[in-house]
Amino acid sequence: MLTVSDASETGVGACWADTLTMAGVDFLLSSLSRSPVMPNEEWMLVDLFAGVGGFRRACELARIPITLFAFSEIDAFGIKVIKHRWPDAIELPRVERITDSDLRLLSMMCPRVTHILLTAGSPCQDVSSANVAGAGPEGKRSVLLWEVPRVKELLRQMFPEARLHLMEENV
Repeated sequence: MLTVSDASETGVGACWADTLTMAGVDFLLSSLSRSPVMPNEEWMLVDLFAGVGGFRRACELARIPITLFAFSEIDAFGIKVIKHRWPDAIELPRVERITDSDLRLLSMMCPRVTHILLTAGSPCQDVSSANVAGAGPEGKRSVLLWEVPRVKELLRQMFPEARLHLMEENV
């Protein structure tokens, strides 16, 4: 397992593990042998602060067939990676600019969606202990966390019949 953190403006941290406990092996094998999705379900992934598409890749590894993938990201490199890897991905505006009109477009593209997975790994540089000069929870990046419940409510209104799942990275 490799984990990486980008909490610093000037670098990243990485950890590596090359073994699993027996419980870890059992869990991995049981997870790989089944899909959590029923055949008649349609899943939409709306990824806020998408980076290079880590949540989208996780859905592939978990065998969740995503019917529609929409993302919001401001980093040009991240956008380029997502568009290269998933050319049919729908790019949404910056998270603070997402409106019901943007989501109405998604409802037209995926009218029979049964599940919406809303994922968000909001910027953490202002609150990370790796950044001693961080501005804290009121920093210009940290306050973007409060856009997640706003977008969640817009999705609830636009897709009242769909089951909404929220997955957030927490720092």
